[in-house]
Amino acid sequence: MRNLKRQKGQLLVELLVAFGIASILIPAIIFGFISASGGRVQQEQRLKATGLLKEAEEAARSLRDADWVNVATNGIYYPKVAGSLWTWGTVIDGTIGDFTRRVEISDLTPADLSKKKITVTVSWNNILPSSMTSTFILARWKNISSSLISAGTLINQGGGDWCTPSLTLGSVDLGNATAKSISAVQGRVTTGTGQAAAGFTFVNASLTDPPAPATPSATISVFNGPTKTNDVFTEQDYAYIATDDHTRDIDIINLSNYSEAGYFNSPNNGSANAGTVVTSGNYGYMTIGDMLYSFDLLTKSGSRPQMGSLQLPAPATKMVTFGSRLYISTTSTTYQLVVVDIADPANLLFFSKPTATPGKIHLNGLDGKSLYVNSTGTRVYVATTTSSTLKEMFVVNTDETSASYGSTMGSYDTNGMNPTGIVLVNLPKVIVVGSGGEQYQVIDVTDETNPTRCGGLTSAGDLNGIATVFTTAQRAYSYIITNTNSSQLKIIEGGPGGGGSGGGLTVESPVLDAGHSVIFNRISIVDLTPPGISATYQIAVSTDCLTYNYSGNYTTAGGPIPMALNPGQCFRYKVTFSGGSGVGTSASTTVSVNYSP
Repeated sequence: MRNLKRQKGQLLVELLVAFGIASILIPAIIFGFISASGGRVQQEQRLKATGLLKEAEEAARSLRDADWVNVATNGIYYPKVAGSLWTWGTVIDGTIGDFTRRVEISDLTPADLSKKKITVTVSWNNILPSSMTSTFILARWKNISSSLISAGTLINQGGGDWCTPSLTLGSVDLGNATAKSISAVQGRVTTGTGQAAAGFTFVNASLTDPPAPATPSATISVFNGPTKTNDVFTEQDYAYIATDDHTRDIDIINLSNYSEAGYFNSPNNGSANAGTVVTSGNYGYMTIGDMLYSFDLLTKSGSRPQMGSLQLPAPATKMVTFGSRLYISTTSTTYQLVVVDIADPANLLFFSKPTATPGKIHLNGLDGKSLYVNSTGTRVYVATTTSSTLKEMFVVNTDETSASYGSTMGSYDTNGMNPTGIVLVNLPKVIVVGSGGEQYQVIDVTDETNPTRCGGLTSAGDLNGIATVFTTAQRAYSYIITNTNSSQLKIIEGGPGGGGSGGGLTVESPVLDAGHSVIFNRISIVDLTPPGISATYQIAVSTDCLTYNYSGNYTTAGGPIPMALNPGQCFRYKVTFSGGSGVGTSASTTVSVNYSP
């Protein structure tokens, strides 16, 4: 009996122990089950939140790529899809099921206009309040690259320096004549008398073209017509002189034997003298008084027939053709520069552009004396008569695609020199010659808005004209004529300086179009060939993709683009190559421009 009672007591104790253990284990097991279930849900929530976070990051990048303006303003945004594109929504759009997603855009410290700090936050309140955050930087990043091959070969300038001109290279005596007009082509400089009755009508100086540093020599040939020459224009085989002969306003000279080949006589030659002459292809153009005439040059012999005519605002002082345009400086105090459409030589018309007075451009109220057109026809450099109060040299925009066509880009005061001639050389420099003061002035037009003197010289006699040639031997010359009776033709060698290291070829890039208004951030020089070539770059940003005002002085290190030039849609650069061995050396460069979409 006692054993049975002992067994029952032992069983009771065991039951109590079992209940105690169960009271400990069962809640733990239940809590474990609950925790495991909640953790799995939380893990699933975190996986979903991670996906939403990454999606928001890509949304911010996509909006940046579409246009920087989408991320340029600080604030709280909520990404959503509109159609097939991301956009920023309201706070309601930030709730996605159990999740709320937002993007905060803020500045970096210190502030950087080309970068933004992006903070993406995804939060949820299922079971336990939780959130995930991602922070990263968005930068303006797009690039446009342009490869540019020089539109010619680098020119070894032969030791000259346009900014330090010298008369030591040599001079040529043209006989007992006072040269008034000058024209030059490879190996040939032609001049005409007109200031004095004595001397030859026309003088040709055939010049040798030795490699630097040898001095060119000249052989003189003459045409002794009956009258004076007021203007001369030279091709390789023929010369055209505007004369005082009222039976032959234009005399055509065969340069193989210095004899008359043909002539043109205008219907307006009773008392007036021919003023200027120029040719283009199979047509010639001349002025007499305020009349412009075109004539046929399909052949050069005999009397050449008239094609068309046009009355100018005033007598012409200089004419230059470029493409289908004829640019004329006149003695008009209202329209110093006239542009004529010569697409049809039988139907001469003033060039018409809606934003400008058709074909007639006003500069300063003084009469025009001479002009020169650049190699692209987008700029005309005009010299006017001297003034104590007004400037005398003008850079005129003749880019027909430009909204500012006909406007003056910049001007320069010749300080008492009365201009007679003007030319543009490379690097880029404009040379103006004339009488009084410093008769030979070199003007740096790298910054077209602010032309500045870079050199000059005075002559024993005043200068009646100037011409320029880049020769086959890779040398660059300006030729000037004086009003003296001996050594009238003088030769000046130009170039970049530095002992004739060569170079000086300046070319413009194609237009780099971003497609819409952007911020251009940095220019990087990716490549420059061949070895030994150096280059300097100027840049321009344009809002209308028509007008480009170059500035800066970049080397191959590149550099940031000033905010003052921004924003704009299009970008161009202008590069000046220098160095190299001279003959046959060509250069190319590749430029990359970083911009903000």
